[in-house]
Amino acid sequence: MRTTIFRIGSLAGLSILLIAAACSGPKEPSAPTEAEIHADEKQRLAWHPYRCDDGGTVFVEFADDGLRINVGPAPGKKKAVSLTAPAAGLQYVGEQSTATLKGSRLILAGSEVGGSRSCERANTF
Repeated sequence: MRTTIFRIGSLAGLSILLIAAACSGPKEPSAPTEAEIHADEKQRLAWHPYRCDDGGTVFVEFADDGLRINVGPAPGKKKAVSLTAPAAGLQYVGEQSTATLKGSRLILAGSEVGGSRSCERANTF
């Protein structure tokens, strides 16, 4: 008799736990980073404009699954600087420059990228 009551109690408790878990719903996925957005575009590389706080514009091309960016004054020009990151979400580094992506903001530093400046992804819609 005790075993039967224990089993019924255990099943009731398990049922309540399963119902509660089902009602909690799926978690909202976090917004992808700029690098993650462009990491999927392996076949289709494009230059993205960023407007900087100094009034200038730089263009960024994402490559190698988001682990490399090319930063230049205009799309496809030879003056583009290539910066790499060891893993997604980390700072991009070149010989004399760095770039950090934080959402739609690009923070540049170093002589190869025109000095220290902060840039915002230009709305291209």
